[in-house]
Amino acid sequence: MKKTFILFILAAVLSSVCFARPFLFVSHDRHMKLTVINTANNEVAREIPLDFYPKDIKLTPDEQFLYIAGYDTNALYRLRTRNFTIDSDFISVGSSPVSLAITPDSKKIYVINSRSKNVTIVDLPDFNVSTDPVPLPAAPVNIVITNDGKKAFIALSDSNGIAVMSLVSNKILGVIQTGAGPWGMHIHDHRLFVTNEKLASISVIDTNRNRLVNEIVSTDLPRGICGFGNFLYVAVSKGLDIFETVRYEKPASMSLFYSVYDAEHGRTASGDRIFIAGYDDSSKTGKIAVLDPRENEIIKEIDVDGRPYYLEMRRQWPTPVPTVTNTAVPTPVFTAVPTSTPIIKPTPKPKPRATAKPAPKPTAAPSLLSSDIRGRVFLNNNPVPNVDVKAINRHNNKIYTAKTDGSGRFMFKALPIGGYVVSVEASYLKGKAVALTVNQGTNPDVIINVERR
Repeated sequence: MKKTFILFILAAVLSSVCFARPFLFVSHDRHMKLTVINTANNEVAREIPLDFYPKDIKLTPDEQFLYIAGYDTNALYRLRTRNFTIDSDFISVGSSPVSLAITPDSKKIYVINSRSKNVTIVDLPDFNVSTDPVPLPAAPVNIVITNDGKKAFIALSDSNGIAVMSLVSNKILGVIQTGAGPWGMHIHDHRLFVTNEKLASISVIDTNRNRLVNEIVSTDLPRGICGFGNFLYVAVSKGLDIFETVRYEKPASMSLFYSVYDAEHGRTASGDRIFIAGYDDSSKTGKIAVLDPRENEIIKEIDVDGRPYYLEMRRQWPTPVPTVTNTAVPTPVFTAVPTSTPIIKPTPKPKPRATAKPAPKPTAAPSLLSSDIRGRVFLNNNPVPNVDVKAINRHNNKIYTAKTDGSGRFMFKALPIGGYVVSVEASYLKGKAVALTVNQGTNPDVIINVERR
């Protein structure tokens, strides 16, 4: 009896140790499988074949289940992380699910569906749909939930902004206008950072006031984003941008020489790590780059069979704390418009799914934040009067013009925040261009020193 008891305890300890091993889960674009990375040695531990094309993947806070969005089967699946097996039970959701978010208390998972333009809400751990889908004003691409579990922010495709959803009433409160092509989202304190792939910027949103407060200029094609400490790690065109979250400055960036997509922070046996998913077109090889954030160095690149797209690893879930009630701010008013009923691809033995309601349509959204820019033009330390000054927006190539006064001063009023190239144009002066970033609030004066032709 004593021997049996000891063996039982030993088996339980070994099982818990095995389960506690931090794994990185990888879903692939256009591949029916998941890859599991053992972060203790940064090697591929196993591949899990699937019968569907996966999109986003999310672990529950207790790490017992990994939920998987089945893009082509219009279904939500779950994998048991202890033995890496897919449950036979699944949930039929909307058309083409692309992103998932689990509440901090693990009681619900929100599934956004791109083609049916709605949100499916699934109760956990019962794994049942208990309410009607929530309609959205445009096709969604990503979803995150605030740390207190009271609100969700949903990135809408193209230039349709960020929808704010109350998780108390399950209603859309309004839409915040941001940059074009939102991709990744990350919440740090009470700020939401949204990467805008088509604008080469990161929108900063105050999650308490539901208001855009700043715009950060990034390298082209910003996509996945994650955080560690007071730094943001952004997967950009063939590289990584690193920003600090106080003044939004970029202390470092690095090249990876292949296209990158997602970025994920995780705590491994060797310490905190940043993982970046990518694909090398030249060698047709998937890549997982491993970054040590304390040294800002890539310590390993893991070759993976497939095209890594979404990453998921256990995280430090914050303890919910009471939040201060904020003064209400105006939100866009919606007008209900009917939408066609989505066509759901048949799947075996689906659970009942409610019919979507008409989707709300947002009114015209306010323009992005803007700020004034002042400067002076000098020639041999003397002010240059009555010359044209041109500012070109890096993101959309829109041109703004101004003219210097008798003291060589110029001003651009209400420039949308972002990156610009400012130049002086006069037939007797050599071309001179200055790159700058326009931020919200007071910006330093621009000094341009030119030379005579």
